[in-house]
Amino acid sequence: MLNRTRDGVAGLRSDRIGLLRVGRCALASGGGHCLGDIHQSRWVFGAHSGFREFALVIEGFAHELHVECGQALDTFDCFASDFKGGLERSALSSHDVFHAGDCGCCHDVLHFLWDSKFEIKSGKRTREKYLSKTQNNAWLRFALHCNIAMIQEVCGRLQLFCCVATILAFGMFLGLVGEGVAASSLPGNVAWIPAAQDADIDRAFAQARRDRKPVLLYWGATWCPPCNQLKATLFNQQEFALLAQSFVAVQVDGDLPGAQKLGTRFQVRGYPTTLLLNGQGQEITRLPGEIEPDQALSILRLGLAGGRPIGQILADTRAGQSLTRNEWKSLAFYAWETDEGRLATTAERAQILAELARRLQASLPAEGDTLTRLWLKALAAGSETSKPIAVDAGLRDRVERVLADQALARQQMDVLTGGAALIVKALAPESGPDRRALLTRMDVALQRLQADPTLSRADRVSALTERVALVRLDLGKDEMQPRLPPALLADVRETAQRMDRETTDGYERQAVMTAVGSMLAQAGLWDESDALLKANLARSHSPYYLMSQLGSNARKLGRNADALRWYREAYETSVGPATRLQWGAAYLSALVDLSPKEVQSIEELAARLITQAGQDSSAFYERSGRSMQRVATKLRDWNQGGRESAVLNRLRAQLTPVCARFPATDEQRANCDAVAKLI
Repeated sequence: MLNRTRDGVAGLRSDRIGLLRVGRCALASGGGHCLGDIHQSRWVFGAHSGFREFALVIEGFAHELHVECGQALDTFDCFASDFKGGLERSALSSHDVFHAGDCGCCHDVLHFLWDSKFEIKSGKRTREKYLSKTQNNAWLRFALHCNIAMIQEVCGRLQLFCCVATILAFGMFLGLVGEGVAASSLPGNVAWIPAAQDADIDRAFAQARRDRKPVLLYWGATWCPPCNQLKATLFNQQEFALLAQSFVAVQVDGDLPGAQKLGTRFQVRGYPTTLLLNGQGQEITRLPGEIEPDQALSILRLGLAGGRPIGQILADTRAGQSLTRNEWKSLAFYAWETDEGRLATTAERAQILAELARRLQASLPAEGDTLTRLWLKALAAGSETSKPIAVDAGLRDRVERVLADQALARQQMDVLTGGAALIVKALAPESGPDRRALLTRMDVALQRLQADPTLSRADRVSALTERVALVRLDLGKDEMQPRLPPALLADVRETAQRMDRETTDGYERQAVMTAVGSMLAQAGLWDESDALLKANLARSHSPYYLMSQLGSNARKLGRNADALRWYREAYETSVGPATRLQWGAAYLSALVDLSPKEVQSIEELAARLITQAGQDSSAFYERSGRSMQRVATKLRDWNQGGRESAVLNRLRAQLTPVCARFPATDEQRANCDAVAKLI
């Protein structure tokens, strides 16, 4: 079998089913005990951004073998603290990467690959250069091909199954097999600059000032569905690549060491957030994550054509100064939902949007699409607060015209597919004939969008999901078995099956299949949601995201043991410092809520998260800081009446020296101390 693998690996173009067949064959020949090595090897690569996808391929492969063959997988943690330290040093050596733990045969084979071809020696290649190099994997393919005979020699001393799994999984990582993607890198022909530290950003801005260009900063994560949607629909476009010649493109992966500090610097938190900034660091615009490609390109062009900082534009119009049409459009297409309080807090957003709409209507009433977008966003934002905007007959008529006109609805697609139910609630707050009539007209508009072939698959799924949300509007958000019209239920099922068949791009699958799994659950098709998510675990580059969905499904249905199992597995397989803290906080929250008497498990998990935070240089910034606050708040609530004071005292004692390591001038010191006080 190894010979067949060696001869065929360069041209192999099967999907992961073929890999599973090889695995089953090896399993039948007695290699089942190597599963632990495969599972274990994830930890070597799991914390390293350049090899994150390879790690997840192995993890998904091992999980699938577990499902198919009933083999027990033992989880071993090979992530030693000296490995993390090695990655954060300026020089990266093979010893740092491969001696993080004794990870068996996969460790040995890839140690050979690394040293024989990658030639990374201490002091000769910096972390920044290495990360840049991994953007192009052609040389990795060459390394694999040149060393296949030597791999065979190494394999002669190892378990056959483990070696075959390693070679094939590595081939999948290189793009030789199936539909795997390098999820942490970005597609297309754009020279993205990876950034994780202030120095990286400062160099990018220095280049921008030197070249007289703005900076486009993309903030995202491997697992994030809308991030993957951007990769599948915008960043891979040739038109985007051409436009990118006019700016310096910077990618901030939220899981790179130190990256969360950059989140604080630029006031970005939610994934994805895309900023266009001038050479002085002032924000020209912030693109909504759900915006479709043509609109995104249009807004970028506006910013590149001498656009002023968005804060100045807003201040000028609120002071009564006139704006250009393009400046009004920039305000309408600004990512208000991920503004993080820069221009407007959540509570005041609806009123500010309504104020802008009234000012535009008074100054440039002919700007119909821009004006409509501002009003629709104001309606949606207001229905989620205690201060909804005032609705008059003119506004109702405007919304009705949009719903009746396919072209007008298409212009506002992203607002309707993400907020149709909120808009209905704002226009018709109470159940009754008016709401039912509006629901019918909104559903017709969404049906047209759902059937629009010019929209992406994810957008069409969003349109159908919003149709389900319209039906649920009068049922209550906690209704587990909503009574949907039979035609709608059939539509949900058919769409789910079709999307599963048609979506082959790895980036797009992460966006589409997670959305489909959520849609099935909202429709009350819980078993079908679970089945689809489980079937896609091995096909996802971030299966832990799907596992968290499975945990959520089980929890909502009262299957607490299943929920905790999925939350635990999601945490154990998650990758990256910020992501692991986020998934760990979710698991601890579920454990406290669903099994509060498991005192030892809760303490051990909390202690583990504190240890992780102590190893992360930006654990108390932005998303990671929120994760630690969530942990502390949940532990405090768990200790009502002082029942678990001894546990919390031990955890506080563990956290105190972690906080003390931060200088008093570091914002993280205050954040960490605040977490310690909560415990």
